[in-house]
Amino acid sequence: MWDSLRARDRWHLEKVSITINGEQKYLWRAVDRYGNLLDILVQNRPAPVR
Repeated sequence: MWDSLRARDRWHLEKVSITINGEQKYLWRAVDRYGNLLDILVQNRPAPVR
């Protein structure tokens, strides 16, 4: 999947706070410019701000 991405391709990350089994989680989604889902990640805590 990632092999098909090129430097000129546009994509962005979406971060959403969700609750799973009563615990707060953070859902990250990589989405291309056409709205296709590229990848997802669920974390227990948000990534640090740089």
